[in-house]
Amino acid sequence: MTLLELMLVLVILAVLLGLAVPSMRYQYWNWKARAQVYELFGLVMRARGYAQSTGVAATLCRWSEPLSSCVAAETGVFAAVNGKGELLYLSTLSNKSRVLNRLGSVPAVVTVTWGQDGIADRNATYSVCTPVAEVNWALVLNRVGRPRVARGWGQC
Repeated sequence: MTLLELMLVLVILAVLLGLAVPSMRYQYWNWKARAQVYELFGLVMRARGYAQSTGVAATLCRWSEPLSSCVAAETGVFAAVNGKGELLYLSTLSNKSRVLNRLGSVPAVVTVTWGQDGIADRNATYSVCTPVAEVNWALVLNRVGRPRVARGWGQC
């Protein structure tokens, strides 16, 4: 092999890597946002199942570790608590992701409570937004209490 051939191969590899890296970055953040939405989905299902099986209301809220209570602030921790205020489940999201409302204008700090029949007290959307702006996965809760995951449902 000559030096010229080696340099040509290195240039071709550099061009191919330059084309592949942005795509890989998008795939990484897409996977990360989807995983975090499904973690919230699992938390919702556990809270709703707890309310139905025990007959005690369960609430999904943002959790503050120092206060050990539900807060209306943008924390990276979501919790399910029962009607007595006892912590049931915790879910910590990545610190690089944000959870916003459907319009993407404010952090999603709304609390949702399920009664013993599994019906929620409100509709809510939790959009998980990542540093790559075009990636958006959302957890959509309807009044009946049924959660679903949707891609591109909200804005970041």
